[in-house]
Amino acid sequence: MRRRGMSLLETLLAGTLLTMVMGLALSFLIPTFRNSSRGGLRVEMQQQASIALERLVIDLEHGAPASVSILPAPTGTDEVSGVAVQRMEGYTSSGSQLWEMQLIFYYWLPKTGTLKREIWKNGMNPSLSVTLLDYHPAHVTRQDLLAVINDGSSPESNLARGVTKFSVDYPAPPYQQPYRIQLTLERSPIGQKAPEVLTLDRSITLRNLW
Repeated sequence: MRRRGMSLLETLLAGTLLTMVMGLALSFLIPTFRNSSRGGLRVEMQQQASIALERLVIDLEHGAPASVSILPAPTGTDEVSGVAVQRMEGYTSSGSQLWEMQLIFYYWLPKTGTLKREIWKNGMNPSLSVTLLDYHPAHVTRQDLLAVINDGSSPESNLARGVTKFSVDYPAPPYQQPYRIQLTLERSPIGQKAPEVLTLDRSITLRNLW
């Protein structure tokens, strides 16, 4: 017995039903995919910001207020800002502090949204306004920071991208504690306009004194 094929009306109805089912499924799947993408991005941002912040905190904890140079950008500008630290290496047999013969710079480039870490040692280019001594911590200037960045010969590493704020502050007058570190990352998930924003805020008190 011959089987009858589907009529045009039946085909149209089947197509309509299939479209409705697919539309309903997509209405559930698309938000799920978006939430998954946003959640994955937030985890990535959290990991990157936490690692960068922890690295800075460790370096600061090996310094002292007199060995930390806070180098902000001029007010109202989007220029580079940062912080430099000369870490304490240990103590002499007589109990005097010994300081590392290197400076560690952390700086934020607002125009590229990157946070970087760079090391400078005595004898490296460029020449800075200070000479590092192992018996006395150094304090550097903003011009020193710009010289290190522009020279580009010192070892550097990218710590975070999508950075929209980076600051290290302390209460006035200088050398008061605690220090406050703020780091904000902002990125947009693929195919979404609303950005994901993450801010980490941490206070730290330096135990080494000078």
